Amino acid sequence: MSKTVKPFYSKYYEAISLHFYTEENLKFDLLITCPHAELGSAFVKFDYPDIADIVKLKEEDFADFLAIEYDFGTHALSHAIAEKLYEEYGLKTLVVEPTFPRSILDAGRLYPNCLRNIVDYNEQPELRESLVKLYEAYMEKLCHAVAVAKSYGALSIDLHTMSTYSPNVIQERYAEAISETPDNLLRYIELYKNSHKDGEKRVTELFSGDARNGIFASTELLKSLYRGFQANDIAVEFDKPYILAEHLVAHYLVCELATVCIDIPKDLLSVITTTDADYDISKLTVDKIKLDNVAEVFASSVVNARKLLQLKKG
Repeated sequence: MSKTVKPFYSKYYEAISLHFYTEENLKFDLLITCPHAELGSAFVKFDYPDIADIVKLKEEDFADFLAIEYDFGTHALSHAIAEKLYEEYGLKTLVVEPTFPRSILDAGRLYPNCLRNIVDYNEQPELRESLVKLYEAYMEKLCHAVAVAKSYGALSIDLHTMSTYSPNVIQERYAEAISETPDNLLRYIELYKNSHKDGEKRVTELFSGDARNGIFASTELLKSLYRGFQANDIAVEFDKPYILAEHLVAHYLVCELATVCIDIPKDLLSVITTTDADYDISKLTVDKIKLDNVAEVFASSVVNARKLLQLKKG
């Protein structure tokens, strides 16, 4: 990019941040949600320090858990997409991110699935209540953003990144390689840290919808993203390794908006990759060239999807 485009307006709430790459009227053509963009180090240190004392992990292991669980690169990628759309295509974007980390409170899951099983909440009722209130505050603002997006006829992308390899998995579809509990977090970390050695390689996933319930992703955006990634020699699969389950916030987004949920391997954005001998999934940094290339695929796909929609409307 020739220059960095800053959002016209950013609003920070206790549970959510909103970034408007728009004109003064704040009207947008695209909503990007990044439910797992927050790493969580500052959240734990300043907002919920007790969690670090309660969780059954050493300080360095807990830091690794935070880093493994967040969607590395989605913050940078969502803003890079928004910048490209604004600067090169004249399209406006709202980027939405929670202020809390997926490792503790999952903004990508509906209540009560949002509470990660990393501490015994039966022994921590006040902590549980506080986290649930934070989640409810996030969902209130998100639902308002969705309602506004719907009134504008905006497209929607629910953006995720995932481990490039699935850890120790045999079956084709699963929720997690291992369900976290307060007692097995170290094993959970080890599975992800070693996934590139003994796991199944993943490719970019597009979620087609929930056919059983008659819920489908935006055909135009799905088609455009698929073609865009294929044209750049980036392999794509539908509904693998995950499915659009009803407990996911993405399911709600697909129901309400012309949405596509997408999950891309972290190798597509990282300087160091799973082919490197010193690879560590908990210590990744963004490759700026990769970031720009992937952002262009997204931006051009959004433009193409809007063209398909216009043709459809006649």
